Amino acid sequence: MIGVVTSNRVGKSMTGTRICAARAIGFDPLLPERKFSPDQLIWVLTEPKLVQGLFKRIVNMIPQRYWLDSPRWSQGSERLRCVNGDIVMKSTGMKREEFQADSVSFLWPDEEPPEHIWGECMIRLDRPDSQCLLTLTPVNGTQFMWDEFGGFREDDFEVMDGEMSWFTASMEQNDTLPEDYIKRMKHQFRNDPDMYAIRIEGKYVNMRGRCLFSSVVSRMREEAQPAKERIRFNSDGKQRPTEMETECWEVWKRPEPGHQYVIGADLAEGGLEGDYTAAFVLDTDLAEVVAKYHGKSEPGPFGRELVYCGRWFNKAIINWEMNMQGAAVLDRMREMQYPRLALRNSMGGRVKTQLQTYGFRTDRHSKPTIIENLRDALADEMLYVPDLETIDELGHFGYLRKGQSSGGNLGMGALSGHDDLVMALAIAWHTAKKNTRISRAPEVPKNFGDELEEMVIKESRMALAGGRNRYDGL
Repeated sequence: MIGVVTSNRVGKSMTGTRICAARAIGFDPLLPERKFSPDQLIWVLTEPKLVQGLFKRIVNMIPQRYWLDSPRWSQGSERLRCVNGDIVMKSTGMKREEFQADSVSFLWPDEEPPEHIWGECMIRLDRPDSQCLLTLTPVNGTQFMWDEFGGFREDDFEVMDGEMSWFTASMEQNDTLPEDYIKRMKHQFRNDPDMYAIRIEGKYVNMRGRCLFSSVVSRMREEAQPAKERIRFNSDGKQRPTEMETECWEVWKRPEPGHQYVIGADLAEGGLEGDYTAAFVLDTDLAEVVAKYHGKSEPGPFGRELVYCGRWFNKAIINWEMNMQGAAVLDRMREMQYPRLALRNSMGGRVKTQLQTYGFRTDRHSKPTIIENLRDALADEMLYVPDLETIDELGHFGYLRKGQSSGGNLGMGALSGHDDLVMALAIAWHTAKKNTRISRAPEVPKNFGDELEEMVIKESRMALAGGRNRYDGL
């Protein structure tokens, strides 16, 4: 997926035609090293009255030596066969059946289509390398496109994965703009000529795959190992072995004196009928998962489990999701007077003052941040996760369309199954980074100047020590 958010009159049509023309001759301006199959099918979608003009512009951009046939100019069936694929014009005035025959390599809607046509176009993007170029200008009637991919708002860019490129388009080269408009802009910005060389105000984002953790899952599976024991806590907080598959703590390493621990927990949104409740214990001295909880549990009993486990692991810092039933978990932990509950900053009150509140609030701002931090940690091998069930869930976590997301607008989650383990792990890692020192963090490489300075100081100290020894010997 390539997304562009622009305003009107910034050259988005010209940029789109150039990308389509480049692909038809075998070049991708976003990924120059990419190679295309010669059977590429490129759809250009626009309003009926703009089809001929847009097709003419694309034809004029492609040198004739790349043509395999002469352009077909018939109304409703405009097509140009090139050495690297066909460019086919599609009109938003066509019937729905006109969009139901082919698998499309590249789709570019120059003008926002009706929702039913948009849905048909999305189904056609079923090739492994299919892409869609969106040049969106948010207007009434296009909210379904705007929402489907998470919105492409400025604060959502961290949700996306891939390379970002900027395109510039000079207003003077845009033959769709009236001449008097260009003259007026030139006069308005006569003291700043760069102003009328308008930049496309958007970020191009190439979605290179739906799964977020695909690059690390294979390596993590090779390093996975089963838990060494399963335990439950009695009413007095004492541990006892259990053979239960769920509603218990799977333990890889017991607590070690002097080590710091954090616990991150994700609560089931649907109660006992919905998602699972999950929690992880991280040893921040070793930067690894040492225990996991995964099962169906009510908020009160789960709060008790967190307290007992936290006390066992050297009074670990506990952080948990506050969105749904987090308040009930907090009440139980307060009743049991647990001393180390994670705090977060929040804005509250009638004058919106900054307050400190308990737990972790998951929303469209915080979720992408902790997921990206977790992905970086796993990619850099800063965090060790031995649990195979969690690794499998990481392998099915990725980008979602709005209709697929339980939150409706977060843009990422479980592609199949659940994502409670991923979210609990992300909260645990976020808590560890915020509240403790991670021992596995890689050292910052030293530059040549720092190394030279350390070497000089070391040699000076050795020389001084040698001098003292000689003096003492006299």
